[in-house]
Amino acid sequence: MIRRFAAVVATVLYVTGAHAADKCVATLSGSSRFDQASTTPQSLKDADGTVARFAYKQADRLSGDATTVASARLDSSEPGGNVLALSIDDTKPKKQDSTAAYKVALTMPVRQVDRDIQEHAFDDGVLKLTSSFSMKIDGAVSSFKNGAPVIFHQFWQGSAFHPALTLAIVSDRDVPEGDKGAAEASAHFEVRIANDDHSPTGNSKTPLLRYNLGPAQVDRWIRWEVRLALDQRGRGAVEVFKDGIEVWRAAAVQVGFDRTNPRYGSQPPNRTISSVDLLIYRPNWAGKQSIRFKRFVLCAS
Repeated sequence: MIRRFAAVVATVLYVTGAHAADKCVATLSGSSRFDQASTTPQSLKDADGTVARFAYKQADRLSGDATTVASARLDSSEPGGNVLALSIDDTKPKKQDSTAAYKVALTMPVRQVDRDIQEHAFDDGVLKLTSSFSMKIDGAVSSFKNGAPVIFHQFWQGSAFHPALTLAIVSDRDVPEGDKGAAEASAHFEVRIANDDHSPTGNSKTPLLRYNLGPAQVDRWIRWEVRLALDQRGRGAVEVFKDGIEVWRAAAVQVGFDRTNPRYGSQPPNRTISSVDLLIYRPNWAGKQSIRFKRFVLCAS
């Protein structure tokens, strides 16, 4: 697969990062500001006019008795400008009528980069997206559960579908809050790609394509870059870089859902990727997570 991908990457992916002709937007810089003083803000605005939105899934929302467990705040104390700190704090056992998952997400609409993308996504060849950002897991207040992924980056194509591609933290055993050694020994980073056979309910003919990206690292900044060649017919490609080093690549894969697939009926996904998100998104279980993000750049061509 690696040899075959080498021929593909030369034509559909960026070999040395975002190309000069690409259109890009950036946030989480020194000029980033919330729209309101709140632990659950609705948007993040930059001096150049870039606007990213927040999305939340909170506790007990299905019962009509919502409890705030997901929050966001800006921290200017670290070097390099504002840092976005996302947190989920819930130590209560799951209730029968509560939501299946918790989420706090900073969502960057792809149309912020290029307003024509969703109209002509697959008309003129392969669509390319490059996302880069820095993240740090706060080991003092983060716990993990055996087999329960904590998603921190996603390429989203509309409800009610799992994201087309995600980066996640996955542990092979329960890790209590604050146990940095256990987290680094038991948890790993993982890339996941879904296709049209995958459904939000988990009833799938084809499982998620998953790949281990190495041990999770806690209390240190990590720079990620994800380069996608989106193609709903199986001609897509993916490259993932961690701290400037390529850690995974795949070619001749479906990247993005095919809205013409009969399985979707009258409720197909969006035409292409709608937003690229920084987030904490995980199943409903009693535990805490805190992840910091900075220097988020999204490019398209």
